[in-house]
Amino acid sequence: MATLAGLLEVMGEGLELTARPVQPECDRGHLEDLLARSPAERLELAIGWNRLAGELALAGREARSRA
Repeated sequence: MATLAGLLEVMGEGLELTARPVQPECDRGHLEDLLARSPAERLELAIGWNRLAGELALAGREARSRA
């Protein structure tokens, strides 16, 4: 921020920071369904997604090594 503010000052400009409401980028229905699960179910789901991410990363590495 300090670097940007300094660059803008050299150009005769000022840095202005504002905030505004934004629409969440999540599916409210999906979030409600997830929160309806028990903590153990949510943990099991998260572990499954993590395992899938690891498998995809491994497949990507293997594909790149063959190219």
